[in-house]
Amino acid sequence: MKNVRKRVDALLIREVGDEVVVLDVEADKVHQLNGTASSIWRMCEQAESSEAMAKILAEQYDVSPDVALKDVNETLEKLQALKLLVSG
Repeated sequence: MKNVRKRVDALLIREVGDEVVVLDVEADKVHQLNGTASSIWRMCEQAESSEAMAKILAEQYDVSPDVALKDVNETLEKLQALKLLVSG
């Protein structure tokens, strides 16, 4: 995983329970992240790698490291495709 960080320009972010809601003002879209995606979102700027994120996720959700890594990578790709994350 390249270093990724949350794109903060033109984004309004709110926590709703355990989930994150992101309003992309430029695209005029609202994204409601489920629990897993919200956890990954919160880790984006602190975790050193997708493997580090997957380790935390595996413990948090009691899944295998391989499943967690697949989820992390897929979620990061989706968030980058939506332009909510940028490489840094």
